[in-house]
Amino acid sequence: MNILVVDDDEMVRYVLTEKLSESGFSAIAACDGQSAVKLFLDTPFDAVLLDLKMPVMDGIETLKELRKHDPDIPVIMVTAFGDIATAV
Repeated sequence: MNILVVDDDEMVRYVLTEKLSESGFSAIAACDGQSAVKLFLDTPFDAVLLDLKMPVMDGIETLKELRKHDPDIPVIMVTAFGDIATAV
């Protein structure tokens, strides 16, 4: 299973891709939304782990772009900002 990990924090990208790889997944990382969309167009992915808060193109904008190309791709939003307003 190919998983795209998108996060602007280098340590988060590293930990997520390492843990996914240890669990038998193929994880490819992108450092921002624009890079993620480019990777998504070139590589078939089965799921996406997507940071909500990123500069330039945030997680919501990135999600909209990804869904234009594959409306059924499973996406899990990841954030360090865990309040109710963010969740909603």
